[in-house]
Amino acid sequence: MTPSRLLLTLCVALAIACSSCGGYSGNSSNCFINTLNVSPASGAADHNLAAPGNSQQFSAFVGQASSSGCTYMQSNLTNVTWSVSDTTNASIGNTMTGNPQADNFGLATCLHSANTPITVTDTLPSSANSGHTAMGTATLSCK
Repeated sequence: MTPSRLLLTLCVALAIACSSCGGYSGNSSNCFINTLNVSPASGAADHNLAAPGNSQQFSAFVGQASSSGCTYMQSNLTNVTWSVSDTTNASIGNTMTGNPQADNFGLATCLHSANTPITVTDTLPSSANSGHTAMGTATLSCK
C-alpha cells in the first residue's frame, strides 16, 4: 500500500470512528444542566425588621450537568426566574437592571410570619438550556 493510500485509509477510519460516537463534545447540544443549586440552602428573615433585616438574598448556581464532559462556569446564574411557594407571606424579585437601588434579583422578602418554611425556587428555562428545564430549591423561614 502506498503511503498516500495508507494516509487516506487512516483518515477515513478516523472519520468513521468519530461519527459513530456522535461527534460529542462539551459544546454539543447534548450538554445541558440537570439541576441547579441555590445558595444559601436555607435562610431566615424577620418581617418586622426594616430592610435588609426582612430579606434574604439567594443566588443560583449550576448543580449537575447532563454529562461529566460538560463544563459550565460556576458563577451566579442570571437567566433564571425566581419564585416562592407562599406569595402571601413572602415575595422574591426578578429584576436585574445594573442599578443596585432597583435590583432585587433573587432577593426574598418576608411580608408576614409563616408557620412553616417557604420554598424558594429558581428555574432555568428550556430556551436557555438546550431544551431542558432545570430547577433548584432552598427554604426561607419568615419570623
